[in-house]
Parts: sequence; structure tokens; C-alpha cells
Amino acid sequence: MSARRVLRWSATIAAAVLLPTVGVVCLGYTQLSGNISHEKVKDRLGTARPPKYNKALNILLIGSDTRAGENARFGHTAGARSDTIILLHISPHRDGATAISFPRDLMVNAPACTTATGAAVPPALEMINATFSAGGAACTWKTIESVTGIHIDHFMQIDFTGFKRMIDALGGVEVCLPKAVDDPKSHLELAAGRHTVTGNTALAYVRTRYALGDGSDLGRIRRQQLFMAAMVRKATSTGLITNPVRLYRFLNAATKSLTTDDDLGLGTLRTIAGSVRGMSTGKVGFLTVPNHYWEVDPNRVVLTQPQAAQLFAAISKDTHAPAANLSHSASPAHRSTGPALATIPVRVVNGSGHTGLARQVTARLRNLGFSRAVVSTPPAAASHTTIRTTMAGQAAARVLAGVLTRTPALAREVGTGSTLTLVLGEDWTASPGRQGIRLRDAVPTSGDFIRSSTLSSGVTANTDACHA
Repeated sequence: MSARRVLRWSATIAAAVLLPTVGVVCLGYTQLSGNISHEKVKDRLGTARPPKYNKALNILLIGSDTRAGENARFGHTAGARSDTIILLHISPHRDGATAISFPRDLMVNAPACTTATGAAVPPALEMINATFSAGGAACTWKTIESVTGIHIDHFMQIDFTGFKRMIDALGGVEVCLPKAVDDPKSHLELAAGRHTVTGNTALAYVRTRYALGDGSDLGRIRRQQLFMAAMVRKATSTGLITNPVRLYRFLNAATKSLTTDDDLGLGTLRTIAGSVRGMSTGKVGFLTVPNHYWEVDPNRVVLTQPQAAQLFAAISKDTHAPAANLSHSASPAHRSTGPALATIPVRVVNGSGHTGLARQVTARLRNLGFSRAVVSTPPAAASHTTIRTTMAGQAAARVLAGVLTRTPALAREVGTGSTLTLVLGEDWTASPGRQGIRLRDAVPTSGDFIRSSTLSSGVTANTDACHA
């Protein structure tokens, strides 16, 4: 399911950024308003909403994977989920915009809300994408306001059927592959090098996960952000805006897949467009909320504080976030020689006798950059912490040992694979003042104000080829 998320990423961001940018031309295309569906949500948000400090526009972008209608060809999964949640902030003076993404696996305290039929949804600690499944756009809107303290003005929801139409209307988007890809899961087959992808090929490209990059969800988000940047750049640099035929074709594709709140129609989009039409593409940026892997479950992430709170305050009041938080900090582990951390597969086995330790260590390893670390079961009792490796994995074993406070025992295994097994023994401890082995304390967070390209003239869509 998560492999489809970039469809919603790309289509939603394009609809949100490109529609307002070109909406001033829509004066001649008022018939397009009939394409847009509307949903009444504001009466379900309650009265305890965050204050609105200025004239900034905050638009919640939601991607739905519904299989209704034309989307049935993508499968027969019941219901609808939101694997894509982006908060688009347009500055009060309309001289800049920031798109902030929320990972689908982000754990949040969702407030009580109601469904479109009036059914009550109780508060819960859950993944943020579950709020859409439980109560639709209104519950996601209310949750984002509750978590961030940012007043949201409108929402836009799009399904991924329109993705192919939009890409085709743009004439395709260039991607750059560092190696040939043949991925049976996404059906992507492309040679190494640069390609302009359209139609099913574009769909396959944005759905792939393990065939490109480090295979992690957060790594794919960064690549998706550059893909969206490339979409916007192409639309604003290839004459789309000044070509009435191409413009209409693009808008027709975008609006057919669009659902908004009652107050956001083409008229409002034209108003937005009139105020942002002078915004340069270099003033549109992409961020991921500061987050790190959750020690309760390393397959989930939680907000990193105080960085997240600082970002939300900066967006709410349209001030600059602290400069120290605008770059990803690196630990000694990131500067070590040998294989890149994200390429090293690590199985973590709990032999310590302490319940939950493998999950905690796996989460912290991922926060260090070992994005391929997983919990291995069943537990196996061990008195000493050991790294098991084959001859092929010796270099990787040295990197893993380097992030521990003491060098563990190394055990040579037979085989040719490079997967490491970290067995946590009884000597593993994180208690202050006790001798033992543990991970180093300087664990950087994953996603601290990640800033992908901001549509500079040299941007390309794929971080794997151009930036990795």
C-alpha cells in the first residue's frame, strides 16, 4: 500500500501548487468548476481551533487510495486510506510557499471527531493516516490542527487516477536512474540514465520503493519531494501557463480528481493565483516534519521535539525556523569509512532477557541511519553481545561495531551474504554507571527539517542518481 503514496504526493502537490499558479488564466475556463467535488467539513472541526495570526494560507493536501470509480483498476482494497498528508503554507505576502509532509506511519494523539454521517470517532493514539480511514478529511484536518497548532484554511483531496492524466498533460517528467531497474512489484523496467516518463511508466516509477535508494520509507519521501519539484518546475518553465490548450488539458485532468471543502473552488483558486503569480519557483520548498523511529515499534515514527514544535510555531506565525535545525546533523557513525549505513542490513536478536529490547535497539539503529535494521525472532538467550557476520560482511560489521560503546564479540558465519546479526546479550545495558555495551548516546534524528531541492534550475527528480 505504501508504495502507491507518491501518486498522491505528486498529484496532490501539483494540484495545490500548479492550480493556484495558473488559476488566473482560468477566467476563461469556468466550466472546469463542474469537475471539482466538494465536501462539507468545517462544521465538524469544533470550536477549539488554533488562532489565525496572519493572512497566510494553509491548505491541507490529502491523497486518497480509494478504489471507487476509475480507481478500481488499481485493486479491490475496501475503503479508503490517506498515505499522503501534506500541509501547504503560502506566506502572507504570497512571496513563498512551503510544503510540509507528514509520514503515514507518524504516531499522533488524534482527538475525538465525527464522520460525515455523524458517527462519533473516539480519541486515540494511532498512525496519522488512520484518521482519514476513521473519519475522512475532517478528522485528518482536526488532527493536524491539534498536533501542530496551525490554523488550516482549506483542504484538497485527490486520488491517484488523475496522476497519469496530469503527467501526460505535462508531457512527462524527467527522472534519472543510477542503474537499470527491473522491479516486479511496481513493474518498472528502465535502463540506467535519464528518461522522460509518462503514463504507466511514470506510475511504475513513483510506486517503486526497494528498487531505488535505500529502501526506506523516509528515503522514498525525499525522492518523491524532488519528483514533485520537477513537476512544478516543468509546468512553470515549458510554456504551460501561456499555452491555453495545454493549460486547459492539464487543469481538466487535475480538477477531475479533486475534492475540496465548500469554500475552495475555482473562484478562490483565482484569488490565490492573483496574489501568488509573481512568486518565483525558487521560493517553493519541501520539508518533512522532524521525526525519529519509535522505540515501542521501529516500524513507526514519532515527532522529534523541540524541533517539531519550533517548525510548527514558525509556520503558524510565518517566522523563520531556527537555522540550527535546517540541516540534518551527522554523528560519527555517518562520517565513518566503509559501507553507507543505509545499505547495511541488520537483524537484531534479543538474547538479554529484557522484553522489548530488540525493538528499542532497532529503532535507535534506524535513527542512526541503519534504515535496513529489523527485529529478528525468536529471541535466543546469550550472555555476551555478538555481531555475527560472513566474510562478505566484515566491513559492514566494523561500521556497526563503531556505533557501540564497546566492541562486541565477532562471530564468523559461513555464507556469502552481507546481512549482519546483532545478538543482544546479558551484558547489554543502557543504565548509567553500569559497565556494558550500548549504542552511543549521540543518536541523530531521522528527518530533522529535511529540505529537498527548492526548484532550482538544475533540479532533477531522482535523488538516487543525482544526490546519493
